Amino acid sequence: RRSHSYTNLAGIRGELRAEFNNLAGSASKRAEILRGEATKRAELLRGELQKETEEFMRDPTLMVRPLKAGFVALFPFLVPLAFIPLKYLAGYVAFVVGWYFWALAFLVTEVAMRPPWYRTGLPVNGNQSIWKGYIHDPLTDLNRLYEDVEFKSASGYTLRGWFIPVAGAATDTASSPFDSNPASSSEGSITQQNTIDAALPRQTFQGSLQSRPMVLFVHGAGRDRRAFLRHAEHLTAAGFSCLLFDLSEHGLSDSANRGSTFGVREQLDVASAAAFLRTAKSATSVIAIGTSMGASACLLVAATNPSALDLVVAENPFTSPARLLTHHLHSHLSNYLSQNKHHFWRRLFYFSATRALLLRIGMLGLRDFGALDAAPSVRCPTLLMHGSIDEVVPVEDGRAIYEAIRGDVARKKYWEAKDAVHCGLFDKYPEVWTENVLGFIRENLPES
Repeated sequence: RRSHSYTNLAGIRGELRAEFNNLAGSASKRAEILRGEATKRAELLRGELQKETEEFMRDPTLMVRPLKAGFVALFPFLVPLAFIPLKYLAGYVAFVVGWYFWALAFLVTEVAMRPPWYRTGLPVNGNQSIWKGYIHDPLTDLNRLYEDVEFKSASGYTLRGWFIPVAGAATDTASSPFDSNPASSSEGSITQQNTIDAALPRQTFQGSLQSRPMVLFVHGAGRDRRAFLRHAEHLTAAGFSCLLFDLSEHGLSDSANRGSTFGVREQLDVASAAAFLRTAKSATSVIAIGTSMGASACLLVAATNPSALDLVVAENPFTSPARLLTHHLHSHLSNYLSQNKHHFWRRLFYFSATRALLLRIGMLGLRDFGALDAAPSVRCPTLLMHGSIDEVVPVEDGRAIYEAIRGDVARKKYWEAKDAVHCGLFDKYPEVWTENVLGFIRENLPES
C-alpha cells in the first residue's frame, strides 16, 4: 500500500512539473511577443521623432515662433528702456545690435578657422575614412625609408615633416639622407635618421642624379602631412622624392592654437618648404601638389613668387576666403531665413562675418583676395582638379580658377572627377588620378 502511494505521488509530481514547464513556455513566448511589440513601437517612435526633427530643421517655426518667443524672453529687459531718453535709447539699441552682430560674426570665424576636425599632433583615431589606414608613417604604411625633417618658415614657425628620398637620389650631394651626421642648412635640418634595413626594397630614381625634380605635398585645413601618404606611394614609385610636411598650426609643426588662415599664412609655409627642397635636398624642380586650402596656398605662391614652384597640381581649391565663408553661411542659414523677408539682414550678417574673418587672418585692408584673384598671375604649368559633388568647396570654384589662369602664359589642364567628394578624387579614381598627375608632370617637365 505504501509503495502504491509513492507511485501516485511521483505521478502527481510529474504532472505538476509538466504543467509548470508548459506555463513557463507560454510565459516565455508571451514575453517574446511583448518584447517584439515593444521593439516595433520603439522603432516606430524613433522614426516619428526623426521625421519631426528633420521637419523642424527644415522649418523650426513649426514648433516655436521666433518673434513671439523672443518677445516673451526679452520683455523684462525692455520695460526699463521706456524710461530712457530717446537719444540715449537710440544709441543703446544701435550698440546692442552692432555688438551681437559682431559677436556672432566672431563665433562664425572661430568655426571657420578651427573647423570641427581641426586638431594638432598626429592622432591615430578620428581621421578621415578616405585615408584608408595610411595614418602612421612612410616606413609603416609604405615600407619606405624616410627622414624626419624640420625647417623654418617665413611665417616665423618651425615646420616639421617627412622627406621620402628615392634610393640613390642623394648620393652625389655632400650629405646623404642616411648619413649619421647629415649636413644642415639655414632652411632646415634633419632631426632624426632612420636605420637602413637591407631587407627593405630600394627604388631607383628615374633620371640622372643631376636632374632631380621633387614633389611637395600640401594638406588642407585641419589636416596634417598624412593626408598625402597614400598618394606618395605612387609618386615615389614613379621616381620622385617627396616632402610631406605639416603647415603652421597643424600636425607637429609649431602651434599656438590659432587655426588656419585660408592660405594667407600658409602660402609662406609652402614657399619655405620649396626653398628647403632646393637648398637642403638639391631639388632642380619643385612640383607642388596641394588639396583644398593647400591647393589655394600653392596657387598664391605660384602667382606671387614665380621662381618658387615649377609646376602646381591644385585639387579642389577655393576662390577666396570671404567667398567660401559666404557659401557655407548661405548653405546653413538658407533653411532658417526667408530668401525675401530677411535679404537685407542676411547680406549685412554675411558682410560682417566675412570682414571679421579677413581681419583675423591678416588681411588688414579687408580686401578679399584668394586663388581666383591670383590665377591671372600664375605662370607655371597648372593642373586643376575638382570633385563634381564636393560639398566643402563647390565645383564652380575649380572651374572659375581654371578659366582665370591665362592659357597663353601657363600650360593648364582641368579634370573634373565625377561623383568624387572633397579631397576624395584619388580614392574614387586612383589610377586616373595618378595618370593625370604623372602625365601632366612629364609633359611639362621633360627632365622628370
